[in-house]
Amino acid sequence: MGLKATYVSWSKDQATKCRETEMVNWKRCRWLRADLHHSVSAFTGHLWLFIIKVLMDNRKRLKEVFAFALVMVPVMVFVIYFNAERQTKHWRSPVYRKSKLHHDPWEAPSPEPHWEDPGPYHVAYPRNYKFITDDTQTCKNTTPFLLLMIPVSPSDLKARSLIRRTWGKEKMVLDKLVETVFVVGLSGENGAQQERLKQESLQYHDLIQSNFQDSYRNLTIKTMVMLEWLSKYCSKVSYILKIDSDVLLHVKNLVELLLNPNTPKQNYMTGLVWWHSPVLRSRFNKFYMPISVFPEPEYPPYPLGFAYVMSMDLPPKILNASLQIKPIFIEDAYLGMCLKHLGISPTNPPDETMFLVNPRHLLSSCSLSKLIATTTTSVSQMNWYYVMIKKGVRC
Repeated sequence: MGLKATYVSWSKDQATKCRETEMVNWKRCRWLRADLHHSVSAFTGHLWLFIIKVLMDNRKRLKEVFAFALVMVPVMVFVIYFNAERQTKHWRSPVYRKSKLHHDPWEAPSPEPHWEDPGPYHVAYPRNYKFITDDTQTCKNTTPFLLLMIPVSPSDLKARSLIRRTWGKEKMVLDKLVETVFVVGLSGENGAQQERLKQESLQYHDLIQSNFQDSYRNLTIKTMVMLEWLSKYCSKVSYILKIDSDVLLHVKNLVELLLNPNTPKQNYMTGLVWWHSPVLRSRFNKFYMPISVFPEPEYPPYPLGFAYVMSMDLPPKILNASLQIKPIFIEDAYLGMCLKHLGISPTNPPDETMFLVNPRHLLSSCSLSKLIATTTTSVSQMNWYYVMIKKGVRC
């Protein structure tokens, strides 16, 4: 191995070691950067000796080699220094900054404790997240048989309105109470968005909001915070459904499934189960997961996150398991990891067509008659499917 390859390999090992031991104390990383700079000097000296030897052996190519050395040495030193500077900046970055834009207008701000940086593949959970909007009467003055929990962006009023006027408005289904709650975090927008959420909550009483930063990378936090709320208030609920805001739900078919004597009442989780989901190792994929974080080639079985059902005994069990398993940013795969830790396996639905993701064609009346949940591509498509269901669908 050449001098350049040896040095680059050494510097990568040191940076990896710093990340893996999670040196949150930036002074230690600053010391590492200084060590890198000393190594740059040593490397440059060895490189000059190597160049002189080449010159002695290749006198006829003196001009070419000399010109190459003059160009490459400064470039290599700059690249190594830039990498060291960028890494130490990343190591000094805080895991969770409470932005002034996210100030809660109804609650006095509290000092934010210092947390360990979770890195790019884990999430900032557990933390002391608090619910800053929670005036729903669900589970407090009511006891639904089935509770529909819908994680949604704080700014996506359009999706919430669509659900409220379609499947989310169904309350009594087969003589069972069904209720709907939307789950949101903090918006990255200004205080006007927070005020709109406040007014929406006062009008509909179906919103809960926690003070984590609402983003796609924080979906695991959103789900875990949702499970915390369920564990605190909804112990008498029989089943919950976590469902995305772009998904059509056939509420009656779901209630029928849950009333079936063959459906377990405990340790039950179902949906579109992935039994052999490969861990993606390509850095160009948004779900990339390095071996250092998750060494197995496959994730444990889990139902896809667009819609899954669980019995109400599972939320507190999953929360307890999460204390032993560091949360990754892939929400549904993380739930599968928790289930495996608990010795619980998800269950396939009685019919594989009950849960559909990205169907290639428009669904027929026959398909809708068997359906529980499917992703949709537009407001008009969800409206159309819902109207068809209400008019009556059959094979």
